[in-house]
Amino acid sequence: MDEGPFQIYLRLRRDGTLRPDKAQERAVAQLQALYEDLKCEKNLSRPQNPILSRLGLRQKWPVPRGIYLFGGVGRGKTMLMDLFYRVVSVGPKRRVHFHAFMHEVHRWIHLWRKKGGAGKGNADPIPPLARDLVSNISLLCFDEFEIRDVTDAMIMRRLFSALWKENIVVVMTSNWAPEDLYLNGLQRESFLPFIAFLKQQAGVVDLGSGLDYRSLSMPRKQVYYTVSGSVDPFDTELIFRDLVGGAATTEETLLVDGRKFSVPRANQGIAWFTFKELCAKPFGAADYIAVARRYHTLLVSDIPTMTPEHRNEARRFATLIDILYENNVKLVCNAAALPELLYPSGHGATEFKRTASRLNEMQTARYLSRIHHN
Repeated sequence: MDEGPFQIYLRLRRDGTLRPDKAQERAVAQLQALYEDLKCEKNLSRPQNPILSRLGLRQKWPVPRGIYLFGGVGRGKTMLMDLFYRVVSVGPKRRVHFHAFMHEVHRWIHLWRKKGGAGKGNADPIPPLARDLVSNISLLCFDEFEIRDVTDAMIMRRLFSALWKENIVVVMTSNWAPEDLYLNGLQRESFLPFIAFLKQQAGVVDLGSGLDYRSLSMPRKQVYYTVSGSVDPFDTELIFRDLVGGAATTEETLLVDGRKFSVPRANQGIAWFTFKELCAKPFGAADYIAVARRYHTLLVSDIPTMTPEHRNEARRFATLIDILYENNVKLVCNAAALPELLYPSGHGATEFKRTASRLNEMQTARYLSRIHHN
């Protein structure tokens, strides 16, 4: 008998891999309902799941065409979505991170215009983009959904509306409640209909802001150095030479959307940047994705504490860490403070809590054992 997400979740609870968590239990119950729904041809005729009934979690709502899973950092959103994605027998399906997805969307629109799409009687790229996506997926699992600027807000509003009208199933995780998406953003009033449509199409599941599971005590390696907290001093050149096995340092050039991105020091699949080289320049997700896919280990030196005046650097650093984490890149770095104190206040400081949480997890033996996604 095939195991659904709820059965697997219970097994992980029994063997001690996961701790009891009522919010997670409610979330995985909805994922199980969607899993069962996708196995049936008729949504509304799906029989009740006996396991959920025995546990007092009998479904009483019509199954939506997606799920919006949100909550605080480290609450297990990605873990639960990935558990669902691995076992759901529907295809074609795709699991993608927000940064990578938006990079692909902007690149698709750029190529469409370059190939003359706007001159074929239709200056709007969103309908053909939606048709292209619909032809390639029936289920989209979308991690770390967020809206940062007016351009992305308008694209997401129209694109996801088009996908849902084509019956694409969308499961997404986010740190934000739907009502808080793109809060205080430019022209937000034109984004509000999308929020209402999202809540209509997707079951909204709140994991709350309880225990951050990434903060649990786990065996750690010495990969994050601070001035006061490190047992050994951080000698950047010595550490890099040790990482590359004494090989010579070379400069490499990556091609990112037709432009050159310089990597000042690299070898053996390892690159070394200073914080300023990576985050004080106007780089974006596309640049960091290229780095994360090319190198399995990144050495970043001289990460400072950041004030509200450094909000752009903090935002770029947060994007960098998200992408490194998503691609299982190993990070060795030295910083002026512990992760929680790198950017304690200023615009985006709330979002930076996710960055701090991930920086802590990236020091654990469990994370360091992951296989690089290249």
